[in-house]
Amino acid sequence: TMAGVLGQLLAAPVVATLRMLGRYAWRKMMDLPPFPDPDPGAVPHPPSPVKWPDVKAWLRRVQRKKK
Repeated sequence: TMAGVLGQLLAAPVVATLRMLGRYAWRKMMDLPPFPDPDPGAVPHPPSPVKWPDVKAWLRRVQRKKK
């Protein structure tokens, strides 16, 4: 049914939001910083390998083939 599909789509975001709010409230009650500073030794994420001009060129080629 539609309610079941909607429930499945909303379950993960609702649980994640409740978890985040619960963690925030707990840390505030325990007098801890609600959002701890990131680890200074953490390695940043590498840049994305996707090159948008290449994707745009590929999409143009695909659209030309369909015509």
